[in-house]
This record gives sequence, structure tokens and C-alpha cells, in this order.
Amino acid sequence: MGLLKETLMRVFVGKSGREAINAYNKAQSLEVRDTAAAEQMATNARQARRIEDRAMAHQEDGMSLEEARALALAETLTEQADAPHAAILKALDAADVKLGKKKSKMPTKADARREELIAEAVSALRKKQVDLDKLDPDLRAKLTVMAVGALLGGPNTRQ
Repeated sequence: MGLLKETLMRVFVGKSGREAINAYNKAQSLEVRDTAAAEQMATNARQARRIEDRAMAHQEDGMSLEEARALALAETLTEQADAPHAAILKALDAADVKLGKKKSKMPTKADARREELIAEAVSALRKKQVDLDKLDPDLRAKLTVMAVGALLGGPNTRQ
């Protein structure tokens, strides 16, 4: 039965869809003990599937493969950027925990400088976000595609 299931999955479901289903099955199985890692893997698989679906939709509209993937990636990343400063702070806290460092009760100069740098980064992010919010949606989408294309090293980064 397992071989038939795998064959049908390969025929009717794309690679990212199979990865999402496998991640979900692993998360539901008893052998998974690290639920956070399994949830992250499932989230990544869902995100990859959304990117693939959007890229296929853009290709059907007449875009090239590179443009469609870049635009799909940009759309997926911007929809998740509701509160980027909160995500940054959460990532920094997770990194501290992962490194095994605990903040001391008495702040040091390095802690104060780090907090200043984070505050500056968040304020700069907010200022830039306000500027981006003022743009019309078409121009914003073009800028996003250009930025993602430049980051991915795509050939069509100039428009």
C-alpha cells in the first residue's frame, strides 16, 4: 500500500506539496518529539507551496519563470511582514536562548549599545515603511520584484 501511495503522490502532487504533506504527517506521528521543529518544517513547506502556487498563477498570466517566481516570493514575504520589528526582536531572543546566553540583571555597556542599535533599526524600518506605504500598489509591486530579483541575482533587475 505504501508504494502505491507514494506513486500516486508523485504523479498527482508536486514536490512542495509532497513536502508539506510529509511535514504534516511527521508532526502528527508519535516519532516526532520536537514539535517546534516539526511546526517550523510544516510552516516552511506551506510557505513554499504558496510561492509555487503564486508563481504558476503568474506564469499563466504570461510572465517568465524568473519574474513569476520573484513576484510570488515578494508577495509571500510581504504578506508575512505584518510586524517586522516584532519578528526581529523575537529572532534576537531566540538567538540568545539558542546560544545559551542569559541577560544579566545588571545591564552592561554592550547591552545598552545593543538596545540602542535595535531601537535605531526599528525606527529606520518604520520610517521606510511609511515611505513605502505612500507608494501606489503598482510601483510598490515593481520595486518589490526588482529588490527580490536583485537579491536572487536575476537577469531582469532593471526596469
